[in-house]
Amino acid sequence: MLLAEVDALEARKQKIKERIKHLSENARNPKYKELIAEEESLLERSDAIKVKDLPEEEEERQLQPIKQRLAFIRKQMINDITAMNINEQRTFLESAKDELRLRQRKLERVDELLAELGYETFRLRLSTLLEPFDAKLEEADEITETKEDDVAPQ
Repeated sequence: MLLAEVDALEARKQKIKERIKHLSENARNPKYKELIAEEESLLERSDAIKVKDLPEEEEERQLQPIKQRLAFIRKQMINDITAMNINEQRTFLESAKDELRLRQRKLERVDELLAELGYETFRLRLSTLLEPFDAKLEEADEITETKEDDVAPQ
């Protein structure tokens, strides 16, 4: 039973070390890397104190400043990560806004071009092209539908 607890604690310790290693490898900010390194050294000091098999009160007294510093470091890390995330989100939003402005300008230009290609403009241009042929444009008021009699039997 005691061996199982030791194994569980050892697995937890290894998991924390892997998490710290992963975070430190992915950290971009040197200040953040320093905080991770300090957290790792504090955890090692904490482990060293726990292994000494001191009386509970003495162990707690020695661990108290380490726990306080760990809490401060972790709070600082959360603040740094939050600041980095906010900065990344702000950068993303600015680029998205720039992209939207560009697309808005393109859309306005397309609207201008479509206005130039409107029916009246098309009709004027086509009628000037048809003048040499003595042809004129007429509008169809009614579209005729095919009747059953107009369709050949199949």
